Amino acid sequence: MPMTSHNASPLIRLKVWLTQFPYANSSERHQAFLVQNLLLALLVIAFFGAFVALLAPVALGDALLVVALVWLNIPVALTGIWLLHRGCFAQSAMFTCVGLILTMSLLLITTGVRDGGALLFGFSLPILLAGLLAGRFTLLLAIVLSSAGIVLAFIMERLQMPLAGIAAPQGENMGGILGGFLVVALILGFFVLRFGQVLRTALVETQQRATELEEAQVHLEQRVVERTTALETALTAVQNQAAVQAQLLAENRAQRSLIQQLSVPLLPISRTTLVVPLVGDFDHERITALQQRVLQRLERAKVRRILLDVSGVALLDQPVAQGLLDLVAQVRLLGAQAVLVGVRPEVAEALVALNSDLAAMRTFADLEAALGDV
Repeated sequence: MPMTSHNASPLIRLKVWLTQFPYANSSERHQAFLVQNLLLALLVIAFFGAFVALLAPVALGDALLVVALVWLNIPVALTGIWLLHRGCFAQSAMFTCVGLILTMSLLLITTGVRDGGALLFGFSLPILLAGLLAGRFTLLLAIVLSSAGIVLAFIMERLQMPLAGIAAPQGENMGGILGGFLVVALILGFFVLRFGQVLRTALVETQQRATELEEAQVHLEQRVVERTTALETALTAVQNQAAVQAQLLAENRAQRSLIQQLSVPLLPISRTTLVVPLVGDFDHERITALQQRVLQRLERAKVRRILLDVSGVALLDQPVAQGLLDLVAQVRLLGAQAVLVGVRPEVAEALVALNSDLAAMRTFADLEAALGDV
């Protein structure tokens, strides 16, 4: 049965936790893993290095003070690792750099600047860490704090202030200096090596992504060309269809105009007389077309009499009857005379129902009688 995260041992859960970082970018995950390894190495060195300090030729109380100062790096390293796993990469790098500088400054004060050559070299570790990982502000902060710590240790040693040089070894301390230098050099070498690997990995991934982006761009350009061609073809088809529809509409309008002309014929029987036979059912559209055609003909020709033959009209509703009376009045205003011919009883009833003055309107029973009066 596979082991789940709930029944796994604390050591296994710790290993799993140390490999999980909340960063979406692979480069950031690599850098976080690198910083974590550096902090773990610092944690181990601080833990075991404190016991080495007990072997230094100094008083026991001073040695214990050095041990306490060395162990200050342990909470610094643990806090930095915790911040890394909280997704606070920049804060972790800044806290680690500041913590290392403060602890090394305190150690430098207790050992003295003259015998703290290895510690002076160790100040390059947080400065390098800040420059590579934390940005400009943290780098400047690391330089300022390191310089301030060294200057403070130097001043306190020159003034022989309390705590200054209390843990300085008696006699030559070449072993301590060489040992400290070796430890710092190994840490720096390990860090630079791993950071170079991270940079190379990030460079390879960047190149791969650039290649993928180029391929995607080429594919996208092909898709754009294909879609553009398809859209142009569709647009041409739509334009052709619109042209055909426009032509059909023009033909339809022409046919409707012809139908209207044929539905309301104007038959001249002399230079001054025009017969307009009205046949079929009339609506508002037909009566309007009749008015327009008659008035236009009056403007173009010297027509003085218009015979409106309504014998072919089966029925007139009130709007059409009113339109017919309006036409008679319009013709009269233009100086001509409109005569109703073949008025049937139904048509007469519709005209009378309008309560209009019909006294001035001339009517004839049929077209023959009207033509005889011409």
